[in-house]
Amino acid sequence: MNEEAIWHELECWGYDADLPLWRALAAEFGGPVVDLGAGTGRVAIDLADAGFDVIAVDLDPVLLAELDRVGRPSIRTVAADIREMTLDVRVPLVLVPMQTMQLLGGADGRRAALDAIKATLAPGGVVAAAIAEDVEPYDAEDQVPFVVAEYDGVRFESDPYAIVEDGDAYILHHARVRQAPDGTRESTVRHTRLDRLDAETLEREAAAAGFRVLPRRVIEQTDEHVGSAVVMLGG
Repeated sequence: MNEEAIWHELECWGYDADLPLWRALAAEFGGPVVDLGAGTGRVAIDLADAGFDVIAVDLDPVLLAELDRVGRPSIRTVAADIREMTLDVRVPLVLVPMQTMQLLGGADGRRAALDAIKATLAPGGVVAAAIAEDVEPYDAEDQVPFVVAEYDGVRFESDPYAIVEDGDAYILHHARVRQAPDGTRESTVRHTRLDRLDAETLEREAAAAGFRVLPRRVIEQTDEHVGSAVVMLGG
C-alpha cells in the first residue's frame, strides 16, 4: 500500500459512528450515491457492501488508486476537486462526510462546491453534509501515539496533539512518526485547516445557492471523536 494511503487509513478509518446514517439515507433515497472526499473508501466500501452503487470523488488520485485496488465493482472513482467537479450522471443522494465541507477554504469554496453538487443532483435529490460545530481547542503536553499500525515491518504512529484557533478557522496538528525496520525514526507534523462553520450558516449559504433546507440529522460524539451536525439539503 502507498504510504500516503496508509496514513489516510490510519487517521480516518477508525471512525465509524457516521456509517449507520449514510446507510440509512442510501436506503431511503437510493443510489447511485456520491461520496465526496472519499479517500480510500471508508464510506464508499461500507455502502457498496450494503448493496449500493457509489461514485467516490476525491482530489487525491493516490488515495483513489488504493480504493480501486481493493474496492468493489459497484464503486466508480472520480479524481476531482469538489469545487470544480462535473459528473456525467445525476444522482439522488450526495454525501459529504467527515467535515469535508469545512476543508474548502471558506465561503467562496463552499459556494463553488454547492453549485457543483447541485448540478449533479437528480430532481428531488438530497445532500447530507456533516460538520463539526463544537470544536474544542487543546494542546497536549505529552505526545502519545493515538493510532499505530505496522506494514511490511514499518511502524506508523499518528498523534493529533493540538487544535488551535486561527481567525475564522481551526488548525489541527498531527504528529506523524515513521519507524523503519532498522529502528530509524522520521517525524513530521501535518497541519490541517478546518473552517469555522455552523449548521445555520451552511443552510443560509445553501439556500442562497438554490437548495431547500431540510430537517437536520445528528451524529453523536464518541469517546474519541466529536459529534457532527448533518445539514440536509434538497435540490
